[in-house]
Amino acid sequence: MKKIFKNAIFEYDKSDEDLVLVLNNYIDENIDNIYNFFGNDIKREKPYIRIIRTKKELDKIYCKYENIEEQVPNWLIGFTNNDGIFYLSINDYKNTSHSFNKFNTNLEEYKKTILHEYIHFINFLFNKKYNISLELNYLVEGIAMVLSNQNEELNFIYSLDEILNDNNCYNGWYLVFKYIYDFYPHEFIIELFKDNNKAYKFITEIYDDIKNYYLSKSR
Repeated sequence: MKKIFKNAIFEYDKSDEDLVLVLNNYIDENIDNIYNFFGNDIKREKPYIRIIRTKKELDKIYCKYENIEEQVPNWLIGFTNNDGIFYLSINDYKNTSHSFNKFNTNLEEYKKTILHEYIHFINFLFNKKYNISLELNYLVEGIAMVLSNQNEELNFIYSLDEILNDNNCYNGWYLVFKYIYDFYPHEFIIELFKDNNKAYKFITEIYDDIKNYYLSKSR
């Protein structure tokens, strides 16, 4: 099935129709905050959001786009690229590491994750506007986690090498970006999103400050 809304075009199976309405409402409630961060002068576009019925199907689609054959991580439930957002139906979470017992509790996290992916989509629009290709995950994933309110504060146990080079350092990226988001001007953060070299140099310069900040909070 296909349904066109104000801020997204959903493709989904009939069994996920109620779920799509919940996700769309959540996007509508939060989208202005995302555009306020990246810039309201960015031309708004509607992403295709495809709700994939099973984890097995999602993995096949992911491997096709990434041109890989290895096993997809069990935690991966969605991804975003130039063709839109691909997101696993919550009805097949039993086949992922996100399996749950309380549906309503997990639905809140599910809504936050679709917002996470939508933030990536708007980040793509930002990159297109400024003709850039941002590659640093502490910014790309960090902003998606902070603006979607996905994490509580955690212990900072991550090396600079993990922050820069690990492919699955989400908690570390969250903490790094949360520090920058809280203590640096918005205009400066936007400049980091526009310049990989500046963003790389900046994190190497302030890494110790970030580490010491979280250590002091945990005492």
